Amino acid sequence: MGDLPVVGNVADVRFEPEEFAPGQVIEGEPKMMSRDLYVSPDERVFSGIWSVTPGKYHDLMDGDETFVVLSGRMTVEPEDGSQAFDVKTGDVCVFAAGYRSVWTVHETIVKGYRIEMTAPAGE
Repeated sequence: MGDLPVVGNVADVRFEPEEFAPGQVIEGEPKMMSRDLYVSPDERVFSGIWSVTPGKYHDLMDGDETFVVLSGRMTVEPEDGSQAFDVKTGDVCVFAAGYRSVWTVHETIVKGYRIEMTAPAGE
């Protein structure tokens, strides 16, 4: 998965299902799917496409993440009590590792992401 460049259409991506952790889902029955398009040799950088259907759940950023919303709409409520904000098609978001929030997905989200882990995998 380290070969670059990777070029394709998001409509052709074959997603793989992901599971929510026990207790992560607050409301509804959201389904997550993703496809890593690139993983660095040291497994610290991941790029790909991710999707989630409507529902409400706790989110924790495992690494520093930048993403572009390709479609959908959601509300992000920071768990530190700061102001909630909406994220929609065309928005670019940057979150730091460790950021905790509640995501309420109103319309299925599809995003292109790049995640950089703050420490090598397994450490």
